[in-house]
Amino acid sequence: MDLILLAEPIEENLTTAQPGEPITIREEYSAESPYALLLDVRPDGFDPASTDRERLGATKAPVIKGTDEGTKSSK
Repeated sequence: MDLILLAEPIEENLTTAQPGEPITIREEYSAESPYALLLDVRPDGFDPASTDRERLGATKAPVIKGTDEGTKSSK
């Protein structure tokens, strides 16, 4: 039943939301809650994996066994 009550404000907000526009739901679901649900609206066809580098930072080259890559100290 709680999920149905939460789905209603989500559906209402998504009908007018534009890509890039965040949706915050708290008052509509539970006014006394110290937490809010934040939805990050993205365009149709958005690939969530495309943001991994933004969120996780730069990738490191793999260390190859049998080499001293990654163990060199600066002198």
